[in-house]
Amino acid sequence: MARTDLFIGLIKPIGVTKTDFVRELEIEAAQYNYNLAEIRLSQLLHDVYPERQLETHAGVNRYEEHMRAGTDVCTKMTDASAVASLGILQIKSARPKPTTPEAAKPTIYLINSLKRRPEVRLLRRIYRDAFIAVALHSTREERGDHLEGEFVSIPGTKAFHRS
Repeated sequence: MARTDLFIGLIKPIGVTKTDFVRELEIEAAQYNYNLAEIRLSQLLHDVYPERQLETHAGVNRYEEHMRAGTDVCTKMTDASAVASLGILQIKSARPKPTTPEAAKPTIYLINSLKRRPEVRLLRRIYRDAFIAVALHSTREERGDHLEGEFVSIPGTKAFHRS
């Protein structure tokens, strides 16, 4: 029986770290002889808006610019799942052709990170049972601590203010 690629849609608010989850996923993927490929939706926005020169380092500016760019894509396309569609196109171009040796080893595509319900619905419709939505959570205080530490270490970024 041929194994299939898997598609994990990561759902997490700003400030929740994915490091531990990804590390464990890498271990499990290797144990079952799967490749792991991360599709960063925020990074795909750089291709859509090259003229904006979106921030590439962490910080409030980066988060705000990427959120605005994601909203703009959805508004222009009149589709709340438009950013996830960019991820689907990226996966399609990254997947090896069935006749190549690379296709023998299945891949887990980690789609990082989904922000809207229509994105989850689209991915479920496209990938069906091979799609898994995973939500990561941490307390508001933990998220604030993470963000505060991130912003303090970056000169020139806007300060993080807890509300």
